[in-house]
Amino acid sequence: MGPTLPTICLTALLGMGCAARAPARIELSEKAVAGAIRKAQQYLLSKQGQDGSWAARGKHLDAATALTVHALLTSGHPRCDAPPIEKALRWLQGNQTGPAYCRGLRCLAWSSATWSGNFRHRADLNKDVRQLIRSTGADGRARTAGDDAGDRRNANFHAAWRERGVLAASEMNCEVPRRFWATVLKYWVKAQNADGGWGYGAGGPSNVPMTAAGLCAIEAARRELLGDAFVKVGQNRPYPSAVRARSWLDKHSADLFAGRLRGREDLPGCLFHLQKLAALTGRWHLAGKDLYRLGAAALLASQRTNGSWPGASPVVSTACALSFLSQRLQPILMSHLRYDGDWSNRPHAVGNLARWMGPQLCARLDWQVDDVRASVGEWSDARILLITGSTAPKLTAGDIDRLRRFVLRGGTIFSCTEGRGEGFGQGIRRLYPRLFPQYELAACNPTHKLYSIFFRQGGLPRLYEVSNGVRPLAIHCDEDLPLAWQLRLSLTRETLFRTAANVAKYVTEKSFPHPRAIPPWPDEAPFRPKLRVTLARVEHSANCDPEPLAYERFRRLMGRDFQVEVRVVGPVPAGKLLGSGAKIAVLSGTGELKLSAAEEDALKRFVAGGGTLLVEAVGGRAKFADSAGQLLRRLYGHDALQRMLLTHPLYRMRGLEIADVRYTLSARVFEPSGRSYRTKDPYLAGITVRGRLAVVFSREDLTAALLARPIYGCIGYRPKSAFAILRNLVLHAAGAKKKP
Repeated sequence: MGPTLPTICLTALLGMGCAARAPARIELSEKAVAGAIRKAQQYLLSKQGQDGSWAARGKHLDAATALTVHALLTSGHPRCDAPPIEKALRWLQGNQTGPAYCRGLRCLAWSSATWSGNFRHRADLNKDVRQLIRSTGADGRARTAGDDAGDRRNANFHAAWRERGVLAASEMNCEVPRRFWATVLKYWVKAQNADGGWGYGAGGPSNVPMTAAGLCAIEAARRELLGDAFVKVGQNRPYPSAVRARSWLDKHSADLFAGRLRGREDLPGCLFHLQKLAALTGRWHLAGKDLYRLGAAALLASQRTNGSWPGASPVVSTACALSFLSQRLQPILMSHLRYDGDWSNRPHAVGNLARWMGPQLCARLDWQVDDVRASVGEWSDARILLITGSTAPKLTAGDIDRLRRFVLRGGTIFSCTEGRGEGFGQGIRRLYPRLFPQYELAACNPTHKLYSIFFRQGGLPRLYEVSNGVRPLAIHCDEDLPLAWQLRLSLTRETLFRTAANVAKYVTEKSFPHPRAIPPWPDEAPFRPKLRVTLARVEHSANCDPEPLAYERFRRLMGRDFQVEVRVVGPVPAGKLLGSGAKIAVLSGTGELKLSAAEEDALKRFVAGGGTLLVEAVGGRAKFADSAGQLLRRLYGHDALQRMLLTHPLYRMRGLEIADVRYTLSARVFEPSGRSYRTKDPYLAGITVRGRLAVVFSREDLTAALLARPIYGCIGYRPKSAFAILRNLVLHAAGAKKKP
């Protein structure tokens, strides 16, 4: 079973003009979101006309068609060369109207098609973006065909879509003059209402979609105009218009999610504009609440059975909702930690890095800002947590505890010194011993994979690593990488961009980060146990506890999915195993295993007394595997270990059958022990004592896999296979012969 998020209660049928209804319980899971996306895609494809367009109320069909093409392409289906998309794009080429919002939406469609590999529409993109720029008056208003009174009343509406289209084109490297962004910034600042928001026209009542669009335009203009204003640290000061707008959005976010929408507002449209703002700025929280999780839960609650969403135009509403839900398909490159201090000297650095790295990895990459005071669960969308600054970060004991838990749950800290920030470098070197007292920050050897896993860097810039023997807990660089990212120096300082790419690849085992809002860490939930069993981890000197929270996650999954209460104790000395009440003991580590005669005797007595012993090399580390194998042969004889094939009863427990196992990418690529990891058979070996499987030995990793995070260089089982093996082994130790 896949991990799920907390169940979210909604108190309204969220849509245009809908009144509140009884609370609905929505389980926001990967399966539920994928199902909603699939149904929305099917609905939109079923509504496509014979000519390739999508009908919508109003006279400008190209707007609805362009928005639908954009939503379908960003949701990953169908491909850009699929017949429905090809037909729609051809229709758009021959049916174009003049209003700015139509051109802006067409730019979204052309850019999405170009990103997806259909380069034939690059000329269409250039044509529309040039026209949008030319039609911008000196006052910043988007001049539209006819320029009638109705358009003047909707000046902000046209300007919002103009900026959306031009921004999409600029991210496809279309040339946009600086004077355009200067005019845009001046326009939106002047049009802002006294309350901090924006309406559809000048002076109109503020609403969520236009306020999100206005703030997005201001942030985009500041990025394009002021990118080089942050060379010196300490120059990033709050921009008054942006602060007022964000305050307005925070204040009115409760209305959005309670269904108190007015006039032309609808939930999918609001979320569409908020999504674009969040993707640009990395701010995925409104009033401290996670925008994607609340928005996705709201959309799942209000989706109709035919896959659409309610609104003035179901096609438009469904396209907006589909675009928002599809944000989870964009992997998060990294999170930028916000703390009390100069954490944001280079405000656009990570966004620019994600924009550069996307084509390198052939994927749209996202990023986000996470507050140090937020719960660790809210950080789990990202695998890498970036900490930057020029002065020593001021962190409380609670902040340090949350950072430690983030790392122990499978995350990695990436710290970068900005400016001549000796204070930050010194502060980080004081912080890491507090976070990881048993490990030290050490300089990486020039042959370290961080310098060659994706790009060959020749040992530069110098990196430092804190490792637990299995994976990097923290990586540090004293060179000002964010400055190069901020200034977009990808040609002259490409090495500093490639360093970040190598870090991302190294931390995620050459794979993409985890999708948004589907965190691997299960919530603690009450249950009525059907079975209770105690698991003890054995203490020794060969790094016995590299992943302290791995069995905590295992315990939660066993309780949630199988109603089995697993009590995890230790690490405990081998001599105290018999008094611990444990049915199963785990002897694992990464270094060379050296036990005293008394400890070896204690292990034998534990097994003879009815206990089950699992001996495992965490990360598949050869030093531990070789020494542990020698220990078992010394205790039970040279021929005692026998390989346990899939026909073994351990894999055939009723209701818990294991048909095959899968190995990590590193195992399949490196095959360090000479074994072939392309097989679907496990490599576990067992020792039978008095007719009972009493000892299980694994050279391949099981423990680190429990964190459900890819680890470069980890030779072992993939998370689902590791969990299934340990689940059956724990139940076997407890005397169970079938699913509880």
